[in-house]
Amino acid sequence: MQAPRLVLSRCTTRQLKPEPTPGRVVSYSCGTLAVPVDPAKPGGRTLPMFVVRARMAGQTDRIGSLVFNPGGPGASGAGFASYLASRLPVDLLRRFDLVSFDPRGVGRSDPVRCVPSKPKDTTGTHTAANNGYSAALAEAVRAADSCYAKYGDRLADYNTTAVAHDMELLRQALGEPKLTYLGHSYGSLLGAVYATLYPDRVRAFVLDGAVDPTAGELSNQEDQARGFENAVDRFAADCVRQEHCPLGRDPRAFLTQLLAKAKAAPIPDLRDRRPVKASDDTVLDVVTAALYVRGWWPYLVTALADADGGDAGGLFALRDSLKGPPDPYDNFDDAFLTIRCVDKRDRITEAQARSALADWPAKYPLFGRGEALSLLQCQQWKGPQRPLPAVHAATATPILVVGTRHDPATPYAWAQRLRLILGNAHLLTWDGDGHTAYPMNPCINNAVDRYLIDGTVPNPHRTCPAD
Repeated sequence: MQAPRLVLSRCTTRQLKPEPTPGRVVSYSCGTLAVPVDPAKPGGRTLPMFVVRARMAGQTDRIGSLVFNPGGPGASGAGFASYLASRLPVDLLRRFDLVSFDPRGVGRSDPVRCVPSKPKDTTGTHTAANNGYSAALAEAVRAADSCYAKYGDRLADYNTTAVAHDMELLRQALGEPKLTYLGHSYGSLLGAVYATLYPDRVRAFVLDGAVDPTAGELSNQEDQARGFENAVDRFAADCVRQEHCPLGRDPRAFLTQLLAKAKAAPIPDLRDRRPVKASDDTVLDVVTAALYVRGWWPYLVTALADADGGDAGGLFALRDSLKGPPDPYDNFDDAFLTIRCVDKRDRITEAQARSALADWPAKYPLFGRGEALSLLQCQQWKGPQRPLPAVHAATATPILVVGTRHDPATPYAWAQRLRLILGNAHLLTWDGDGHTAYPMNPCINNAVDRYLIDGTVPNPHRTCPAD
């Protein structure tokens, strides 16, 4: 069978606007790979998959391509390429090209665009239960109706299993005998599905911030609520350990009071004097995003203290920094909802959603309500579903699963579970905070680099210290 054709040429500024890569010279090439809409019909209709290759100058002893997915679902691999190229260890970039792509339905690859703009304050953390349920249900119905009206049954084309097949075509187009892969968060799920479908094509796979493919919708969302509550406790304890914590001796209580204050009277941005105000949803959204990276915690402390003083400018500045530069191709919300709901094997009932809404806010005061209301999104989804295959990868080379002990978004138990169900996998643990571990810690970096370069697998159940 002839390999699919991928022609890469220098990226235009319209295709890609790379971030600076201090201390290294990196060139970027872009191209499009035609992949079949239906993987079972390789000669049928196709859609374009956008691909970016980052190559550092001065490569020696090149091994091949390291294919990467940043997560989501819905995150743009192309948009993330220069960010990762500036942070991956130089020893790794000397041996590999970094190849990233926008999965089907995402960014520059036949993007799904159908989710209406969200009404403001529909899922406020202090909204009454019935009002919160009704508003979230109406929003979920609007999104489901809008997407099905635009795409109909074609929504089912945007699913993780199809992306895994697309990734196999990318491997062929790159001319790689086997695939070397790094997947963060949802990217770990994509990698696990690929390894299930093509176990003999795996050279080295790093699945970081691992997702449990066996988790049902209820347990998944409750695990995340618990994970973010734990992260807030660790953020609070870290602040109290400092010589002077601007949030007082009980930062969790400080945050709860600030949310109530912002709910009653949204806080203006006095720094840039923009006509925006921070509601309780805004405050909690910024807190949630900052918990992903421990390095952002000091900035979050300052922003929360300023907001309590009446100026939300720091919160908006932090939000902008966490989001990164605007991407005209961004369609994260649309792709996240579509792919997540099409992938689902189970569908939450109204009784289950109402039960979670009645139970979780007491157990998880900051995040329980939001996670419970999010159950309604896929409950209302329309069109065919394409459930994930049962994950089990009988690979000759062990897969490396990486878990962060205090990861709020993909709890550590998910990494433990993924290692077990893959069959031939090792678990590398970072005893740290935040979402994903590589390349955040020297111990993790050394272990992952050795595995990717020469196949050396860390000792089973190895743990790297937080610092």
